[in-house]
Amino acid sequence: MHRQRPGVTGIAVLLVTLFFALLCAPGAASADQIADKKAEAARLASQINAQGDKLSQLDEQMNRATLRAQAIEADQAKAQDDLARTQQRAAQAVSALRVQAVAAYVHGGTIASKPVIASDARDSAIQKQYISTLASQQRDVLDAVRQARQDLAARQAALASARAQARSALAQVASARDAAARADAGLQATLDKTKGELAQLVAQEQARQAAAAESRARAAQAAAAARNQRSASRGPSAQPSGPPPPVGSGASAAIAEARRQIGKPYRYGAAGPDSFDCSGLVMWSWRAGGRSLPHSTYAQWDATTRVAISDLQPGDIVFFGSDLHHDGLYIGNGQMIEAPHSGAYVRYASIYRSDLYGGGRVN
Repeated sequence: MHRQRPGVTGIAVLLVTLFFALLCAPGAASADQIADKKAEAARLASQINAQGDKLSQLDEQMNRATLRAQAIEADQAKAQDDLARTQQRAAQAVSALRVQAVAAYVHGGTIASKPVIASDARDSAIQKQYISTLASQQRDVLDAVRQARQDLAARQAALASARAQARSALAQVASARDAAARADAGLQATLDKTKGELAQLVAQEQARQAAAAESRARAAQAAAAARNQRSASRGPSAQPSGPPPPVGSGASAAIAEARRQIGKPYRYGAAGPDSFDCSGLVMWSWRAGGRSLPHSTYAQWDATTRVAISDLQPGDIVFFGSDLHHDGLYIGNGQMIEAPHSGAYVRYASIYRSDLYGGGRVN
């Protein structure tokens, strides 16, 4: 059976159709892939940033719980030493009272066996009064020793309970922090698998989010400054009124030391020399400036004097979040040196983030 071949026109139409299909299909797929990659980049960037903030919060909670546990341990050790000294004094007092009691008994028996004459009667009355006074003193000493023992025992019991609570709180925060760290590691692993274009898109998206946060923070700071100028009386906040305190000496040395740590990895609870968390970096840097700060952003807030963001000077500490979960060392021109979060390194960064809370000056 003879088959009819397609005409020239049919062949031309077929070729044109195939040409446009081949030309357009890759382009459509490429556009979809880029859109998907951008969406994935935005999602990963947001998740990594949020996870980093969560880790910073948990790290600060860990630091505060650790300081609390250490303080309780020190109090309990002191209470134990106090109890030991009290026991020693009690033993010495009881021994001395025994000697006095034996002496009183011996002298009392000797005098009582003598014939009673005027002089002896007077001596006997004096001796009885002495024995009565001595017995009262013995009771007072023993009562005081007994009360001291009871007070110290109650103090030890309270400290033991507080220590148990502190250790439990520390364990809970540590568990939450470990879970968050595992989640962060999973995100980082996902990002590591996405080489090339997606990694670049994630970095670009993070930069875009940071720029947007900086813009919002600058606007919020400007609005706060305007409100402060319009109102002379306002409630307590992170932005103080009145002239700022003088800049503490040693700021230049602190900044120079912080610069030397650029590129070192973040690690929770670390305070140098090879790795740092945020408050550990600030503490390490200001130690070079001749000042001792605690290893906690919350405690560093308490240890510094409030200064308005508009009055920041190099060497000041900038704090983030109303829970003070993060801080960095201000170096001027809206920049700081910080140890940001797990998976990152000590770096320069803008202070203008959406959670910028306040400044502190080391005096």
